[in-house]
Amino acid sequence: MRVEFVAPIPTNQTGHLCVRATRSSPVVFPFPQRYARDKEWVLPEPLATAEIAVTDGATSVIRQHGNPDGPRLVLCHGNGLATDLYYPLWSALVDRFDIVLYDLRNHGWSSLSDIQTHNIATFVSDNEHIFQCIDRHFGEKTLCPASYGKGYQLRCPREYESCIFEYSFAYNFEPKAHDITCPIKVIGGDPTVPLSFLPSMDLIGLVGLDYDFVPRTTHFLQLEDPQECANIMLEFLEDRGVA
Repeated sequence: MRVEFVAPIPTNQTGHLCVRATRSSPVVFPFPQRYARDKEWVLPEPLATAEIAVTDGATSVIRQHGNPDGPRLVLCHGNGLATDLYYPLWSALVDRFDIVLYDLRNHGWSSLSDIQTHNIATFVSDNEHIFQCIDRHFGEKTLCPASYGKGYQLRCPREYESCIFEYSFAYNFEPKAHDITCPIKVIGGDPTVPLSFLPSMDLIGLVGLDYDFVPRTTHFLQLEDPQECANIMLEFLEDRGVA
């Protein structure tokens, strides 16, 4: 079972949002002006952490939050940011879920590795290692992954992020719902805003991906309306007996 968040590209009108991670000094992120708030989030200390080796010796840090007795929700991010940024969303889920966070290589808490290995194929291989290690360190459970779309302010070196854009442009294709073997829910920003996009240009594809969107939101829908994002995700999980 998987939940994907996709979104339109944000405008260039930005305010500032400050996030304090547990292993770094405050990081300032741009934020669409109409949603900007001068606010600092202090993330809670994880219940447990483990630094793990992924492909080619790079390392990632898995962090456990929330309710260890609940169903397990594994959260990651897309190109350019870090999972800690989405605290407004996952903080609404800590009472119900055993939440495990991790970052892609060269992002967030992960180590810096060779740029030649910074590509989507390596991300996929890394994920296989990470999911095995989650079970090893935190106990075996059924996993429900949730991931977020591309970032706006870099949380990895600029040249690394550009590699993923180049890779995406070269190998981009529209996902086929019938090729996805687990239930999936795609939640997007408002498709009526400028520069928005849909996960499929085909109505059958949209239905197959169980597409929904949050009105009046942009790429930062998880920050602009975290409660509505959580509600849509919870409805999907509850309908399938996970939450």
